[in-house]
Amino acid sequence: MRLNKKQIDELFAGAVKAKKEGVPLVEVFKKMAEKYGMCAGSIRNIYYSNLKKQSLKGLTVRQIQQFTKQDEEDMLRKVLRARGKTTSMRSAFLQVAEGDKALALRYQNKYCNMLKKQRSTVLKEILYQKKSLGQCFNPYLNQKKRDEKSKLEREIQELVNAIGEKCKKENDLLKQKLARYQKLSVLEGNSEMQRKKEAGISAFFEKSAKSLLKGKAN
Repeated sequence: MRLNKKQIDELFAGAVKAKKEGVPLVEVFKKMAEKYGMCAGSIRNIYYSNLKKQSLKGLTVRQIQQFTKQDEEDMLRKVLRARGKTTSMRSAFLQVAEGDKALALRYQNKYCNMLKKQRSTVLKEILYQKKSLGQCFNPYLNQKKRDEKSKLEREIQELVNAIGEKCKKENDLLKQKLARYQKLSVLEGNSEMQRKKEAGISAFFEKSAKSLLKGKAN
């Protein structure tokens, strides 16, 4: 479906108004798409293909800086980390773009393109994050598989926690037994020393008594 001249004029009038009000062009594309039963991408293409003809309206094509390889890798790393923290793709891209809706849309388009045409780059980043962070969002898993994977990971972690708790309790019990054993050993040692001390005193008095009796006998 194409737009007629009147509809194109309406599109550019909306673009001029959006520019004055500081509204992103993507919002104009969405509004037109909903009104005429088209997709926002098609409206966008019509806008840029007719932009030169509408130069009298003061609209210009913004120079879009192309992604470098480093830009792609940095964006991919940030998006995967953001996607791991939220179930909303839109929120993830807005977070990476720091709230810039136009930039977020560019990131989303580049990201989807990388998933299709640069699979090896995406998989390499996933493996890197798994090694460095212990986990990573995998865009190639559908939601059902991601839910199953998350459930399995939770069950494994719960098992690890349960084993750890059991070991901790056994360790605490052993420490308590050891403490009681050491306490008893000390008490037994003190008792033995006391017995020896008392035996020594008795022997001393017995010896003294014998010496006195012997002296009287003489």
